[in-house]
Amino acid sequence: MQLNKNNLCAHRGYSSCYPENTMVAFQAVHDLGLNHIECDLSLLGDGTVVIHHDGEFGRTVALRGRLLDYSWPDITGADAGSHKDGRYAHVGIPRLDELLDWASKNQMSLNLELKVHAQEGDELVSNTLSILRNFPDCDIMFSSFHMDIMERLSLSSTSYPCAPLFDHFDAACLPFINKIGAGAIHLNGHHLTKDSVGFIKNQNLILRCYTINQASIAHDLLEWGCDAIISDLPSEILDISTFKRLV
Repeated sequence: MQLNKNNLCAHRGYSSCYPENTMVAFQAVHDLGLNHIECDLSLLGDGTVVIHHDGEFGRTVALRGRLLDYSWPDITGADAGSHKDGRYAHVGIPRLDELLDWASKNQMSLNLELKVHAQEGDELVSNTLSILRNFPDCDIMFSSFHMDIMERLSLSSTSYPCAPLFDHFDAACLPFINKIGAGAIHLNGHHLTKDSVGFIKNQNLILRCYTINQASIAHDLLEWGCDAIISDLPSEILDISTFKRLV
């Protein structure tokens, strides 16, 4: 299998060149001709669902402290871009509804990873599903390292596909995957072998591998049977100039 726009997903947007989890990083993916984005959902203290990876500000945003100690008016206009380059000092933190509106208009598929930093998991799921009701045409899937979140989603009345995230594959996780009816699993591709990929595929699971930034590793994983690659470097592991002529 060759890399193409259907099996390559941009991790936190085009995060190698643009500020991660921001609208400029997402727009850059669209501009490359790709249509799959992975991003992170976190909750503010007032219940606002935002696109942000960490439980605290500071690494990518010019604020300090826990997200749960802020409300949306507190962070409106916060600098979420200059950590990457001063040209992006104007770039802010997106809300989930902002991302969904853009994705719906541009026919982009979203892999939404739910991040739980304290005890806010139930509220994060509830608020996320409530927002999604306003965007019924969005192509959405959920992933998370938090198995209670995966189970909570499986018990909801929604039909969004879910994929548990694991660093290492262990066959002991299969009963849980079957219990929640997940048809896919997301794994650290650097810990996989041809045999382990074969075993997973024999369980009739869709396998997506993160975070692969070398073309040789991506091609090996696809050759072994991996269904999709999640990467910070979409243009580097794929010849975009050739790719855009072929699609």
